[in-house]
Amino acid sequence: MQKMITKLAVNIKSANPEETASIAILQYALTLIINTFFVFFLSNVIGFITGKLTETLILFIVICIFRFFSGGKHFKSAIACNLFSIALCTVLPHISSYTEHYIWFFNFFALVVMLLYAPNPDKNSNLPLKLYPIWKAIAVNIVLINFFLRSPTWGLAFFVQSLFVVPWKGGDFHYEEGCS
Repeated sequence: MQKMITKLAVNIKSANPEETASIAILQYALTLIINTFFVFFLSNVIGFITGKLTETLILFIVICIFRFFSGGKHFKSAIACNLFSIALCTVLPHISSYTEHYIWFFNFFALVVMLLYAPNPDKNSNLPLKLYPIWKAIAVNIVLINFFLRSPTWGLAFFVQSLFVVPWKGGDFHYEEGCS
């Protein structure tokens, strides 16, 4: 996959060398786009096959928005990130009915984590410190909305995402290009 992305970046750069970004930046952007599309496409195919297409699509969008504002750790490889994201988007709609009794716990846990640690952007983020309170407020409000909606699927997704926002010491996660 990386060879294809490199070749595509080189082709884009050679087509207009004066007005395009560096090959490294093009590779980074293409990796993000292709990986996001891959997760979106495969998650929705699985959602369609399992009869949960609408839930999968909505959950994908909610997780993307929530993760964008809350930040969080990344897996070591894009493949690990893709597989985890696909599993999250396709499994949660099926198991959320079993977690209805725990929705308050999931929401409360996510709320506390967002209040304490959000946003937790990766090291490549250029987010100015002055925007941190705004992003924190958005992440907190996303969780607060679920106190009214009471979606077990969203609550479980927020809980899982919150685990990636906590700044654990050591661990097996770090930033890697291509996993958003």
